[in-house]
Amino acid sequence: DSLLKIKFQVYIEKVFPNIMAITEYQCILTERGTTKKKEGDELSAEELERLTEKYKILAGIINDGDYEELDYLIDNIFYEFRSIPIQQVQQLCVDMFSMLSRKMVCMGIDMWKVLNQKVSYQELMQIQDFRGLKEKTKALLKDVTASVEEKRNVSSKKIVEEIIQYMKKHYSEDISLEKIANRFFLNQTYFSRLFKQYTGSTFTHYLIELRMEKAKELLGQGKFK
Repeated sequence: DSLLKIKFQVYIEKVFPNIMAITEYQCILTERGTTKKKEGDELSAEELERLTEKYKILAGIINDGDYEELDYLIDNIFYEFRSIPIQQVQQLCVDMFSMLSRKMVCMGIDMWKVLNQKVSYQELMQIQDFRGLKEKTKALLKDVTASVEEKRNVSSKKIVEEIIQYMKKHYSEDISLEKIANRFFLNQTYFSRLFKQYTGSTFTHYLIELRMEKAKELLGQGKFK
C-alpha cells in the first residue's frame, strides 16, 4: 500500500494442467498488477515446448532409477531457467512436480503418493536463490526416485509370487509367457526380465523344471510309468 508504506507478498498455490497454463496465468497477474516483466524474462513458446518434453523424460528416468541421468537432466532443465526471475522458476518447479505426479498415476503402484508425501510446494516457493532451488529440486527428486524404486521392487516381487502360484496350479495346461503376461496385464519383455530377476531362471526353464518336479512326484506314487 503506497499510503501506509506496507508491502504485501502473495503466494498463490495452484495446480496447472501444463506448463503453458502457468505462463498464461502469470501474464494475467502481470496485466492486473503494477509491475511488468522485462523483455527476455519470459520463456518462448519453443523453450516451453522443449521444457515440457524434458519433464516427460524426467518421469521415465525416475522410473528407471538412473541417478546420474537425473542429475544431468535437472542441470539441463535449470539451464532453461537461467534468464527468468526466481519467482517464475519457483512456479515452473511446482508445475514440474505436478506434471510428474500425474505421470506417475499412469505408471501405477500408487507412485504419485510417494511424490505428494515427499515434495512440499510451499518449501519450494520459499527458496529465493537459483542455486538453492536447483539443489533442493535435485534432492527431492533423488528421494522420490529411491522411494519409487523401493515401492516398485516390493510390488514386482508380489506380482512374481502370484504368477508362480498360478503356474503351480496350472502347470499341466497350455500356458506360455505370452499368456501369463496378458493375464497379469504385463508387457512380455518386462515380464520376462522381471521373472528372471526374482527367480534366477527364464520363464520357459522354470516351467519345464516345475513340470519335471510334478512328474517325479507322480512317478514316486507308483501309479505311472
